[in-house]
Amino acid sequence: MFSQDCKSVPRQECHTEYRKDCHTEYRSITNYVAEQKCTTVQDPVERKVPRENCVSVPRQECKQVPREKVEYRSEEVCTTVTERECKQVSKQNCGGYSH
Repeated sequence: MFSQDCKSVPRQECHTEYRKDCHTEYRSITNYVAEQKCTTVQDPVERKVPRENCVSVPRQECKQVPREKVEYRSEEVCTTVTERECKQVSKQNCGGYSH
Protein backbone atom coordinates (compact mmCIF):
# COMPACT_ATOMS: atom_id res chain seq x y z
CA MET A 1 0.00 0.00 0.00
CA PHE A 2 1.36 3.41 -0.84
CA SER A 3 0.63 6.76 0.81
CA GLN A 4 -0.78 9.59 -1.20
CA ASP A 5 0.67 13.06 -0.98
CA CYS A 6 -2.33 15.39 -0.46
CA LYS A 7 -2.41 19.17 -0.37
CA SER A 8 -5.10 21.82 -0.16
CA VAL A 9 -5.60 23.85 -3.33
CA PRO A 10 -7.20 27.24 -2.62
CA ARG A 11 -9.71 28.66 -5.07
CA GLN A 12 -12.48 31.23 -5.14
CA GLU A 13 -16.15 30.55 -5.58
CA CYS A 14 -18.05 33.62 -6.83
CA HIS A 15 -21.64 34.57 -7.60
CA THR A 16 -23.49 37.79 -8.36
CA GLU A 17 -25.58 39.39 -5.59
CA TYR A 18 -28.37 41.87 -6.34
CA ARG A 19 -29.29 44.46 -3.75
CA LYS A 20 -31.43 47.57 -3.63
CA ASP A 21 -29.60 50.83 -2.98
CA CYS A 22 -32.02 53.53 -1.76
CA HIS A 23 -31.77 57.15 -0.64
CA THR A 24 -34.26 59.91 0.09
CA GLU A 25 -34.43 62.95 -2.18
CA TYR A 26 -36.16 66.19 -1.25
CA ARG A 27 -37.75 68.07 -4.12
CA SER A 28 -39.34 71.48 -4.12
CA ILE A 29 -42.60 71.85 -6.00
CA THR A 30 -43.52 75.41 -6.95
CA ASN A 31 -47.12 76.32 -7.75
CA TYR A 32 -48.65 79.67 -8.49
CA VAL A 33 -51.98 80.40 -6.85
CA ALA A 34 -54.22 83.40 -7.46
CA GLU A 35 -54.50 85.73 -4.50
CA GLN A 36 -56.62 88.85 -4.20
CA LYS A 37 -54.57 91.93 -3.36
CA CYS A 38 -56.29 95.14 -2.30
CA THR A 39 -54.89 98.67 -2.05
CA THR A 40 -56.41 101.91 -0.91
CA VAL A 41 -56.61 104.60 -3.57
CA GLN A 42 -57.74 108.22 -3.34
CA ASP A 43 -60.25 109.57 -5.87
CA PRO A 44 -61.11 113.27 -5.94
CA VAL A 45 -64.83 113.97 -5.45
CA GLU A 46 -66.40 117.12 -6.82
CA ARG A 47 -69.27 118.85 -4.96
CA LYS A 48 -71.47 121.56 -6.42
CA VAL A 49 -71.41 124.35 -3.93
CA PRO A 50 -71.10 128.10 -4.49
CA ARG A 51 -67.44 127.50 -4.99
CA GLU A 52 -65.87 124.30 -6.27
CA ASN A 53 -64.41 122.15 -3.50
CA CYS A 54 -62.56 118.87 -4.26
CA VAL A 55 -62.03 116.27 -1.55
CA SER A 56 -60.19 112.95 -1.73
CA VAL A 57 -62.28 109.93 -0.77
CA PRO A 58 -60.43 106.68 -0.06
CA ARG A 59 -61.66 103.47 -1.67
CA GLN A 60 -60.32 99.97 -2.03
CA GLU A 61 -59.21 98.58 -5.36
CA CYS A 62 -58.63 94.83 -5.64
CA LYS A 63 -57.03 92.64 -8.32
CA GLN A 64 -55.92 89.04 -8.69
CA VAL A 65 -52.16 88.55 -8.48
CA PRO A 66 -50.17 85.31 -8.69
CA ARG A 67 -48.47 84.15 -5.50
CA GLU A 68 -45.69 81.58 -5.43
CA LYS A 69 -46.37 78.57 -3.20
CA VAL A 70 -43.45 76.18 -2.60
CA GLU A 71 -43.90 72.73 -1.07
CA TYR A 72 -41.18 70.23 -0.25
CA ARG A 73 -41.79 66.54 -0.77
CA SER A 74 -39.51 63.66 0.07
CA GLU A 75 -39.41 60.60 -2.08
CA GLU A 76 -37.37 57.43 -1.85
CA VAL A 77 -35.28 56.69 -4.94
CA CYS A 78 -33.98 53.14 -5.36
CA THR A 79 -31.68 51.46 -7.86
CA THR A 80 -30.68 47.83 -8.12
CA VAL A 81 -26.95 47.31 -7.92
CA THR A 82 -25.01 44.14 -8.60
CA GLU A 83 -22.05 43.01 -6.56
CA ARG A 84 -19.77 40.09 -7.16
CA GLU A 85 -19.46 38.10 -3.95
CA CYS A 86 -16.60 35.64 -3.62
CA LYS A 87 -15.53 33.30 -0.86
CA GLN A 88 -12.39 31.27 -0.46
CA VAL A 89 -12.88 27.53 -0.70
CA SER A 90 -10.25 24.85 -0.92
CA LYS A 91 -10.20 21.33 -2.21
CA GLN A 92 -7.96 18.39 -1.44
CA ASN A 93 -5.71 17.36 -4.27
CA CYS A 94 -4.16 13.93 -3.69
CA GLY A 95 -1.67 12.56 -6.20
CA GLY A 96 -3.39 14.11 -9.21
CA TYR A 97 -6.93 13.32 -7.98
CA SER A 98 -9.33 15.90 -6.51
CA HIS A 99 -11.47 15.18 -3.45
